[in-house]
Amino acid sequence: MAVLRISVGECAAGRAEPAIRAALAHIAPEAPVAVLVHGFRLPGANWRPCPERHVFAPLERFAGAPRWPGRLGLGGEAGLAISFEWPARGGLRAVFRRTGAAAAALAALMLALRRAAPCARLTLIGHSMGAEVVLGALGALPAPVADAAVLLAAAACRTRAHRAAASAGGRGCAILNVTSAENDPYDRLLSALLRGLIEATPAAGLGAARANWTDLALDDPATLATLAALGHPLRPTDGRVCHLSTYTRPGALELYGALIHGRPTPERLALALRAGGRVPVPAPRAALMPGVADAAGAGVTIP
Repeated sequence: MAVLRISVGECAAGRAEPAIRAALAHIAPEAPVAVLVHGFRLPGANWRPCPERHVFAPLERFAGAPRWPGRLGLGGEAGLAISFEWPARGGLRAVFRRTGAAAAALAALMLALRRAAPCARLTLIGHSMGAEVVLGALGALPAPVADAAVLLAAAACRTRAHRAAASAGGRGCAILNVTSAENDPYDRLLSALLRGLIEATPAAGLGAARANWTDLALDDPATLATLAALGHPLRPTDGRVCHLSTYTRPGALELYGALIHGRPTPERLALALRAGGRVPVPAPRAALMPGVADAAGAGVTIP
């Protein structure tokens, strides 16, 4: 089994835990489990060319987009990938408002996972608005459940990120906030289109040091040097505006897969980055936040 699909409705109906236990029977007892959370999707039920279909149907092809489970080192006995499906089509503001209900369902899924696999290493990976769902789930958990969370180009509220990192469910979770300059125009646009719902995204970090929060800027030379020294060289991109570059950059998914398997652990990665003396996020990115008045005219669409 490459991917187990679990939807918000299945969590609400109590069908998630039996499906999880059946899937866990096919992996090694010590194998990790990763829950992959997609982001906003363009309206239109028949809109097929979506890169994140690879979370759901990894055998489909989309313009050479990477297939998540295999590149994360999951599948067979190596580990279980769970795609968490939530209703993310429609107007941007309407979809963002649904993230709260999706987060509650994801928290229930994580509790079911921990009951079914009390010793497994559990990792959450959320791309774009999926990061808001992940953060909401951490904030809703009554105790530490997830070992790690990886936020990719997070289209999320920085204030809620603060609360999630400090919450009962978040304090025991190593949170990796992955950013990239290719996504900066999207952060500008998001601040404008979601004005009143968010004051800023976590693209510039939280603005205060937290032991369980690490910013990983993929456009920062010092960060890339540290990753290479750890055995995870990332190839450069062509520098274009891209909302997907945090996982399409060559070597990025393999890095996240290594973290899922604890090679290195997110905690060791954080120590290595801090030992290098690097600033958590390059200073120019802070100027992007909050709300940018001209973003709505930037001519950029959010996939």
